[in-house]
Amino acid sequence: MKSAVTSEQSAARRGAGWTDEMMDGAMIAGARLAGEGRVEDAKVVREFLTALDPAHVAGHVMAAVIAEREKRWDDVVAAWGCVIAINNDHLAARAGRGRVLARLGRLAEARRDYEVAARVDAIAVSASGREAKAFLATNGGRR
Repeated sequence: MKSAVTSEQSAARRGAGWTDEMMDGAMIAGARLAGEGRVEDAKVVREFLTALDPAHVAGHVMAAVIAEREKRWDDVVAAWGCVIAINNDHLAARAGRGRVLARLGRLAEARRDYEVAARVDAIAVSASGREAKAFLATNGGRR
């Protein structure tokens, strides 16, 4: 889940010894907390990651995971949008936003995200890639 960032915050984070791998590890741990229902703990991780480097996808992914856990669908869409603004081809963000847009009945928008996800994961080896392919097969692919 790398993001190409060049911000001052990213430089400061790296200067403090935080690598992308460390950011990703903290994000995964925070997502696990959210999945276990420990949402308040996950929010602390998100706040830390976002403060450490707002130009990295980690804090925004956490925001999406937490909002989805809390069923705040518009916030999920917005958080995945932040990830996509940082990394247009972020597979999990495209599939995640597509899933929520489909849930909200916004199928044309969902289709666009799933088309990008399917292109990024052309051989559908990831769960997100398989999800994208299944949605497109059911909902008519390109329009």
